[in-house]
Amino acid sequence: MSFTTYFIFKDSRYKPYLGKDIGMTTIMIAMQDSLIVLESSNRYKIHESLKGTNPQSIAFDPRNPSRAYCGTFGNGLWKTDDGGQTWNSIGKDVIANPYVMSVSVSPLDHGNKFNKVYVGTEPSALYISNDGGESWERMSALNNLPSAASWSFP
Repeated sequence: MSFTTYFIFKDSRYKPYLGKDIGMTTIMIAMQDSLIVLESSNRYKIHESLKGTNPQSIAFDPRNPSRAYCGTFGNGLWKTDDGGQTWNSIGKDVIANPYVMSVSVSPLDHGNKFNKVYVGTEPSALYISNDGGESWERMSALNNLPSAASWSFP
């Protein structure tokens, strides 16, 4: 069994954490065909999520530890607001390619209630959301760079 991505998130102070449990820790592991979510307060609770979606990339929102995004290979972008209990497909209207290889949430405060979310797809395209994934804009100016044809999102 192999995994492609993991993320460990500590509720307090919004920093990656692994060790003695104080409060709640959530660990998400992107497996070949599903996402494994481990939650711990006093003991670990494990459940499988997004079965059959081929998760590739996971990113938590540093402002909201219950919010995470998961990019999948062939099944688009997904979002949870409850720590991975439920997931909703987002961005289908704008993110035309369902091969979401990279997702990242900016740790900077941009003056609104959401952090910027960046998504990279294959074939190479980059998208941004300024409102927690409600709307998306393709960053098409990047395609004018001479190296655009050779881009790849790992």
